[in-house]
Amino acid sequence: EPVEGMTKAMTMVTKSLIDLGGSGTGSGGEAAYIEQSILKIVGLLNVSFGDAGTKIIQRNMKAGSSELSTAVPGEKVTAVYGFSDIREFTATTEALNQDIVLFVNEFANICHGQAIATGGSPNKNVGDAFLCVWKDRSDGSVLCDKALEAYRQAVQKIRSSSKLTTLIARPDIAKTFPPEEREFGKYIPAMGFGLHHGTSVEGAIGTSIKMDAAYL
Repeated sequence: EPVEGMTKAMTMVTKSLIDLGGSGTGSGGEAAYIEQSILKIVGLLNVSFGDAGTKIIQRNMKAGSSELSTAVPGEKVTAVYGFSDIREFTATTEALNQDIVLFVNEFANICHGQAIATGGSPNKNVGDAFLCVWKDRSDGSVLCDKALEAYRQAVQKIRSSSKLTTLIARPDIAKTFPPEEREFGKYIPAMGFGLHHGTSVEGAIGTSIKMDAAYL
């Protein structure tokens, strides 16, 4: 019975993975394929939910239900909250068109990288804006200086980014932002930053259809 139950479960999982776009085949057989796919899914969950979503995933796994539960109270946390957004984003989007994705992702790469390097974690991406969080440590230490350092370093990295330099060298950028009208004679990619230290409620916001790990 246990073996039969596991066989049925493996068949069902394989079908679900194929529906997601997998091939259902592999050199290591079906079991190896399922293991590799699950590891990929776990990695994608970590990327999608971020550090704040780890507890949400853990609570749902422990519950033993196949359904995601939103009926879970949030948790009060004290942290530094960093919000950043790209300046002149609408006009830049019109100039770069599809390549605006590359432009935004370079900003995200810089902001997220600096947050992680200073003990914080990326939480939310909203178009041209990013939220990063530095939670207070269990020993009571506060990471305000670290958060400030992260954004100061981000400003420098944005200014020296070769990817951004290549993207803004296009003629459409000069047409949208005439050099003679710019303060320094050219368009310079920039972000605005805001930092706040205080208390919020960390929790899962949404439904079983779409859920985000958020700070309220």
